[in-house]
Amino acid sequence: LALRNIAAQFLNMEAAAQGDAFQKVEEIVKSATAGDLKDHTDEYLVAMRGIMNQGKSFVKQSIIQAVGAVKGRERTEKRKLPSGDRKQFDTHVGTLMQFLR
Repeated sequence: LALRNIAAQFLNMEAAAQGDAFQKVEEIVKSATAGDLKDHTDEYLVAMRGIMNQGKSFVKQSIIQAVGAVKGRERTEKRKLPSGDRKQFDTHVGTLMQFLR
């Protein structure tokens, strides 16, 4: 829940507040031990770092790239993504969407 709240506010934060939020999420990541939870929290850090380095457009561009990559792969392989890859895609895009709320 804390991660979602931080993500929802992150794009509108000043740079200093973004830095503080990033450090807070880093602490959450350090305390996360379960595989899925750790992967999920790492996704937040990647998105936050991208926003801080590349600006607000990072989120939308990342979603566009992820969807394009999956569509291209499905077209090339002539099949839908395997369930494990689909879960990873859903986690990645779902995390990015939290920043657009």
